[in-house]
Amino acid sequence: MFDWMVTPGGALLTIGLLLCLAGLSAVVIRQVRRRSFTGDDELPTQIIANEEEADAAAFLIALETSLRMPQKVPLHAGREIRLGRDRRSNTVTLNDISISRRHATISGRGENFYLHDEGSRGGTFVNRRRLRHEHKVLLNHNDIIQFYTFTYQFVLSEAPTQVNDSEPTLSTRLDLDSDQHL
Repeated sequence: MFDWMVTPGGALLTIGLLLCLAGLSAVVIRQVRRRSFTGDDELPTQIIANEEEADAAAFLIALETSLRMPQKVPLHAGREIRLGRDRRSNTVTLNDISISRRHATISGRGENFYLHDEGSRGGTFVNRRRLRHEHKVLLNHNDIIQFYTFTYQFVLSEAPTQVNDSEPTLSTRLDLDSDQHL
């Protein structure tokens, strides 16, 4: 009955089947870990620094509503925000197995903000382009940023706006607390 496993082709087939089974098991375990959050647990995400939003020069706005991710992250000029899974070494905790312990850093330098991937396995993306580990990218208003599966929009607090065919002007502070989804 198992004579086929003794042949060279059968041995390779057996090894292939075992590897497929192991890979499938890893995917199932990862999905179960992602969905294991219940309301009784501690919230899986947090922002350690209690920053004043009124002083923020920019924000990361979540593009999906989820308990797994902070919905609005204030960014300040001259400060660094670290994002990752480890609560001790990050300003913003994204508690998901797909996020690296130290996933990415956003640095405010003057009026500009720069994003740097910290060598994450899942990757950091700006407008669907993956960042290289050694590379810092300048963020622009309305850039879409992905930390593996977590998706945010980078929004400057005071950004040029355009109404109809008029010239772009500086807006007043964006009302990011409204129910509008950017």
